[in-house]
Formats: sequence, structure tokens, C-alpha cells
Amino acid sequence: MMETRKLIKFGKNSFVLTVPKNWIDKNNLNSKQPVFVEENSNDLIISTEQKKDKEEKKIIIYVDGKSSNTIEREIIAAYINNYNMMEFRGKELKKTAKQISDFLNNLMSFEIMEQTNIKLLVKDFLNFRDISVSDMIRRVDRIIRVMLEDSLLSFKEDNIESLNLRDIDINRFCYLIHRLVRGGLKNPNIAKILNHKPTQLLSTFMLAQHLEKIGDNSKRIAREISLLKKKKDNKQKEKGITELFQRIQQQYLNVMKSFYNNDKILADRCSDEGKKIIKEYIALSTEHSDPLTHSILTRLKEINALLRNIARLTLDHE
Repeated sequence: MMETRKLIKFGKNSFVLTVPKNWIDKNNLNSKQPVFVEENSNDLIISTEQKKDKEEKKIIIYVDGKSSNTIEREIIAAYINNYNMMEFRGKELKKTAKQISDFLNNLMSFEIMEQTNIKLLVKDFLNFRDISVSDMIRRVDRIIRVMLEDSLLSFKEDNIESLNLRDIDINRFCYLIHRLVRGGLKNPNIAKILNHKPTQLLSTFMLAQHLEKIGDNSKRIAREISLLKKKKDNKQKEKGITELFQRIQQQYLNVMKSFYNNDKILADRCSDEGKKIIKEYIALSTEHSDPLTHSILTRLKEINALLRNIARLTLDHE
């Protein structure tokens, strides 16, 4: 229940605020005990305990009887929920330890602290103060620009291996962004360190998800183009796909420019351009109905939809 309290002037530079007695009684406080005051945007938070930037959290993951995919999913869940110590246990650990270590290398800042045949302990040395969420987004953006270019060149070059490596980098950054966002939403101290309001954190999370999916589609388009170019009579298909891809590539550059500059006019133009791209997709899909070409065009259509979602983030930003 919200109560209204008046500020009382105290001396030349201070004000006093009384707090409800039932809150004092509930927390067993007396007149000489310290309380902690924290600014959170326009709000002031009073608490009985000082919140740390990063709490020590440990999770135990049992590996016996689990597939590698299940273990990886549990690792990701622990990572994005800010567990900074993971302990793996089980009789089957000897067989799965290398795979676990390899997967942990795809995450930021984990190091092995202890390892036996039945126990593996890893610790996270991530410091939120050393990280900029905005810089993470820009790094993902730069990788995707290269991926789009490499994927577009797949009719002439084999870039699948490099695209796979870049996709791993994107996943690494997006896991970290997801972790920072969840940490900031749960802990106002972290949000303050990241210099992001809750609404900004939410927009960042949505943007990272859209960018990750664009990267996934770019990688898969390159694989399918490598199969399509082996078939006969594909020159007309190559021309249509290349022209649509180039249009979407330019759309990507404009959408990200509108996001960085909070340019709502450009974002609105991008939304209109997205509708025109859909019409081009429909025309090409009608002309080329074979399964492989249809799959490539569908992935390009999905990238276009993701870009319209990013433009929407800019339009909705206050």
C-alpha cells in the first residue's frame, strides 16, 4: 500500500523522511541501525541490506543419464540467470567433461577451478563494470554485416565455415546480453552500472534476439545456396535471389542506422520498404516454386520481418 510522506528540512543541505513504523517493526530495526538508500532513476529505494553488484550463486548440475543437448541447455539457463559457479557431478563426467569444457568456451569468462573424474567446478570472473551493453550490440551488428555479405557471395564462394564461426561468436555475445539484461531487471544496482532503464534493457533483449535470428538465417541461406548452385539452369534463380538479398542487405543497414540514431522518420521508411520487399518475395516465390529456392526465399522473408521488428523498436522508443 502506497503512503504519502512529506520531506522535512534538516539543516542547510539535508532533508529528513520518516518511514512507516510497521516497516521498522517488521524488520526489527531501532533508531541506531543503518539502512541503505539507493537511487533508481526517479525512485529512491530504502532497504535493510546492502545489495551487491554481483551475488555469489552456485548451481550443481548432475550429468548422469543426460544427453549432451540437455546438459548444454542447463548450462545456458544457469549462465543467463547469473550463476557464477557451476559444479558438474556424476559418474559419467569423465566421458562428458571435454564436451562441457568446449561448450563453456562459447560463454564469456568461465575458468576451470577444480576437475576430477566425478567433479568439475568452474567459476565466472565476469565484472559487470567492465561491460557495455551498447558495445555488445554493436559487436553483434558488425559480425552480422559481414555474415550478410559472405552469405550473398555464396553463389561464387564457399563461406560456410567462416559463417559457422561467426554464428558461434554471435551466440556468445547474445548469451551475455541476455545475462546482463536479466541481471539488470532483477537487481537495480546492475541496471545502474549498465546505465540502462528497465525499458531500455527490454528493448536491448528484443534487439539481440532479432539479430541472433538474422545471423542464423544468413548462415542457413549460405548452406542452401551452396546446394542450389550445383543444380543446372539456376542463373535466373541466382539473379532473383541476389537482387532480393541486396535489397534486404541495404534494408538492414538503414534499420540499424535508424536504431542507433533513434531516427523515427528513417524507421518509418524502413517499415514501408519492408512491405515492398514482401511483394518482391511473393513474385519470386510464384516464379520459382522448387523446394530449395522456396526455402532460401522464405529465410530472406524472415530476415525482412525481423528488420521490421527492429524498426518497430525505434518507432516505439520514447
